[in-house]
Amino acid sequence: MREQEAGCVQDASARAQAWTRYWASGARHSCTGSFDDHYGTATQAFWRAQFLAINAKERVLELGCGNGSLIRLLNDADRKCWPARIDGVDLARLDAGWLDLLQPDLRTRVQVHPNTSAAALPVADGEINWLFSQFALEYFASEPVWRELARVAAPSATIAAIMHHRGSHLFRLAQVEHAHCDWLLASGGPLDHAKRMLPLLAGGSEARQGGKALRMRTEFNAVFAALGERAVELGFGDVLHETAEKVMRILSVAETRGESESASALDELMCSVQGNRLRVAELAAHALDDDALEGWAQRLRSMGFADIEIGEVIEHGHLVGWRLCARRR
Repeated sequence: MREQEAGCVQDASARAQAWTRYWASGARHSCTGSFDDHYGTATQAFWRAQFLAINAKERVLELGCGNGSLIRLLNDADRKCWPARIDGVDLARLDAGWLDLLQPDLRTRVQVHPNTSAAALPVADGEINWLFSQFALEYFASEPVWRELARVAAPSATIAAIMHHRGSHLFRLAQVEHAHCDWLLASGGPLDHAKRMLPLLAGGSEARQGGKALRMRTEFNAVFAALGERAVELGFGDVLHETAEKVMRILSVAETRGESESASALDELMCSVQGNRLRVAELAAHALDDDALEGWAQRLRSMGFADIEIGEVIEHGHLVGWRLCARRR
């Protein structure tokens, strides 16, 4: 864990709130800005290989299931039978409406457990044959969690995981996006200037007159021009452009909606940017390098997982993560 590099240690409550907000937006998975549908073809191929090995008597548990992207990929796979049961756990509060998208025979086998820590899984000892994690376990792979995984894993269990890689495209994106979010939220930054503009725009034509109003408009225009320049200079500018578009929409109707309602909309936008900052900070903090991955392998061997396969995931020429498959024998 590299909390110092992320800037701070994030507690479970803040993490749960940030991810609850994110999943409530309807995102299918955790990297919607980089991938459509279910990540990329290499990631999908890894999971389909795992799905083919599951038999109808086995139980599956997914850590950090979110809005069910992995379970929905299983739903779309070419299968003649489903596992006996699938449990999805997530620390966030979830609206599991996506369950209704599953084929009926699979839907009856899936149980989602929101507000659930991986250190306290709702499963009896030795019941899980397959433990799945997609960009999740690395965020909370603490001593209590490893003990819990050892407890629930069956004698011949398999752990399959895709994890964040410290040399990946997604890691670099997270570092830059974290800096972008800091800048957006800073005093004198775009969101601060947007809040200063509200009384002018909501107050009608008279409020927009005079030298003070002119200075405020000039400063506002300058900081949003700097936003465009920053996106070009540093790259990974989606969060900048998306925030700017939302600010402009809020301000464009401020006179109609009124200052109070518009201020609430800006506050909501600021909360969204803060949540994004937390998520990318944690990605950067918990992405694994070679040494950390070797630590995982040693831990898994101590849990009885003797057959361990590790590799890299490449999508469209970009390194995006690690893949791991470990089997108990």
